[in-house]
Amino acid sequence: MDFETSLTILRTLSIIVAGVLGIIGLLGKFRKKNGKLNKWGHGAIFVIAISTVISISTTIIEGKKEKAETVEQLSRMEGLLQQLNRVGHPITELEVTFWVELSTADKIVEKYIEELDQVIGFNRKSLQAVFPKVEGLDLAATDQNGDFLAVHVNQKSPFWPKGDKKIIGDIARTFGFAIYIRRDPINPELFHPMISIGPNYSDWIAYGVLLQTNNVISMNYRDKKVYIFGSQHYDKKFWKTNGKIMSIPDLYGAQLFLLPPHTFDHTIPEKYKAFVNPSIRPLIGLMNVKTVALKFSSGHEIWIDGAKLSKTKFRGGYPVFSITLPKNEKELLALASHES
Repeated sequence: MDFETSLTILRTLSIIVAGVLGIIGLLGKFRKKNGKLNKWGHGAIFVIAISTVISISTTIIEGKKEKAETVEQLSRMEGLLQQLNRVGHPITELEVTFWVELSTADKIVEKYIEELDQVIGFNRKSLQAVFPKVEGLDLAATDQNGDFLAVHVNQKSPFWPKGDKKIIGDIARTFGFAIYIRRDPINPELFHPMISIGPNYSDWIAYGVLLQTNNVISMNYRDKKVYIFGSQHYDKKFWKTNGKIMSIPDLYGAQLFLLPPHTFDHTIPEKYKAFVNPSIRPLIGLMNVKTVALKFSSGHEIWIDGAKLSKTKFRGGYPVFSITLPKNEKELLALASHES
């Protein structure tokens, strides 16, 4: 029984009881000659008690009704504010900046680090000069003690990987992520990287054509590690969405997938095998993300410490990097922190 029906019944009873009390008051005498209550007196007290219960019940139900109406109104207002927030903070662009570590577990990477370490060591003083002039090397960052944190090797550098290490350069030159976002998180191993926004697939997808990039190889000279460092802009014509992910607020609590290239388990037809280096997939499988930043609009950039990304297999290959984003802006900002 809803609030309106209950109130109607109680209000009707209240009118009836008031009428009965009025009649009793006019016709009845409530006490005997000795001062004790007679049957009319007892009847009047009974009716008054019923009237009191009805009055209290009506007040309680009215209070509950008002509370329910207030909650409903607040819910409508919250929904309206959420829609206004979505409209006011749309996803207008996508630019992804990444630092991806190449693993020394791969012998080719280990050998390249040794060679690059010698080159940087030989040119150390020149790189530290006020106006450094070392062709193909760029000192990008140092720590407070002056130790080299990042020395960049661009694609035109004489120190770009070549010869038996050419595979590193080939991967770095065309590296970038395909971006998939799901509104409702799933087990990452069940993720299917279909370019589809239908049921059971992703709600927002962005991918790009990576025939040529401005990616560089970045070496941390102090820690003897190398990274692919780059930034990729995703043209809107390569976006797909089903409407569930349209704004910055839609990202709260959503699941983000970063899919590197060359990760599928596809069987390559014999006639194409000559065009594919079988060493690429194992090298990419050993990669780890150090840091990634995703810019969805002006003033809305999400930085993620790679340690907070899950690295798993997916339906059809390995690896995919994923994370379920926090449900509020404060926790979203904390993703850039190295603290767990």
